[in-house]
Amino acid sequence: MLAPTLMKKILLLLGIVMLSGCHYSPKLNIDNQFEARHSSRNAKHHMNITAQTCPYRLTEFKDARSNKSLGRVAFSVIENDVTQWSIDALKTFNIHPDVNREYLQVKVSLVKAYIHSVNTAMAANIVFKVEKKSPEVKAFDQPQYYRGYSVSTNWATGRGEILDTLNEAMTDAISKMRANLDRQCR
Repeated sequence: MLAPTLMKKILLLLGIVMLSGCHYSPKLNIDNQFEARHSSRNAKHHMNITAQTCPYRLTEFKDARSNKSLGRVAFSVIENDVTQWSIDALKTFNIHPDVNREYLQVKVSLVKAYIHSVNTAMAANIVFKVEKKSPEVKAFDQPQYYRGYSVSTNWATGRGEILDTLNEAMTDAISKMRANLDRQCR
């Protein structure tokens, strides 16, 4: 039979291992490749927005989030190069940083970008703060906020399904932004 002090040490060690195991959070790096994704709830609206030809000049992009992680899905902390991913998404919607002519200009700040899961569902949210300026005006307008979201089923916590959900939220946010910005183009 084991001595009581040895038994206490084993139980203590087992307890420490079990408690520390509960806090393990592996990092899951996902691609930063943006692909416009449309949910069935507003696919027609998104298709019209991406067809717009009015270009905007992105004069400034800032990641203004206090927490640079994209959140958690299951036990994994989600991370990627959010700045490059966001700029690629803006370019898809004809908002470019490298436009030389004097187009309508925008400053874009990423205020929130996160995904989280509960049981078998994932929810992603993207929020942009946008200030716009036309060439004939000297100052930027008051900022406006655009929120995009997506809810999907978490089948296997795979990189692809996480990126698809984030891309759909990004598409939703930028589509709303473009719908408002394009009023100045007409």
